[in-house]
Amino acid sequence: MSRSNTNKTGFDKKLNSFVWTIEWIMLNEQGEQVTKFISYRLKESLVLQDSVPMNIINNKFTKPVEKCYLKFYLHDVIHKGKMIRLNGGDKISDVLKDKIVLEYPTIYVAANDECLQDRIIDSLQLAEEEEDDTTDSSEDDSSDSESDDDDSGSETSSIGDGSGEDNDSDSAPEETSSKLPPFSQKFFEASAEPKPIIEEIGSNKTVEEP
Repeated sequence: MSRSNTNKTGFDKKLNSFVWTIEWIMLNEQGEQVTKFISYRLKESLVLQDSVPMNIINNKFTKPVEKCYLKFYLHDVIHKGKMIRLNGGDKISDVLKDKIVLEYPTIYVAANDECLQDRIIDSLQLAEEEEDDTTDSSEDDSSDSESDDDDSGSETSSIGDGSGEDNDSDSAPEETSSKLPPFSQKFFEASAEPKPIIEEIGSNKTVEEP
């Protein structure tokens, strides 16, 4: 089933709350995927570590683990192979605030993150990178603006010089038609919207929250 078809994220009138679909991917101590599954209708007010089904988690880990010791990371759709560290004690609405996801979030769950250090991006580091990107973009826009101003000044100067030559000329002014050229405008059809990104869910189990 496509990722878009499994997405049940939205406002639930019965619960009077925004609810999330979340894909969980469990990682072992080597950082390898053990299994993945989906939870539906998770209220955004839920604490992240309270949202993951512990019965499935402990069935897959070699040793039982308390949920307070679990590590959570959001799949980074911008930086390939990276994951964003999440605070398991925060609400879903808080950990997903200002984050980019494809259809719905993919969250990695691990009991040990020693082998994941080179893949982890902290929220602070992510914010700094976004700030740098914004600064670079602003500098480029400023440079383009200055370049346009210089070009405009050159054109104005040229026009001024040319007008003087026209005044000195003894030739009669060229006749111009009083009829305005027909105004034509071509509308381009918007290109077809890109298809949603599809990802097959290869989990062995799909968990639907009551």
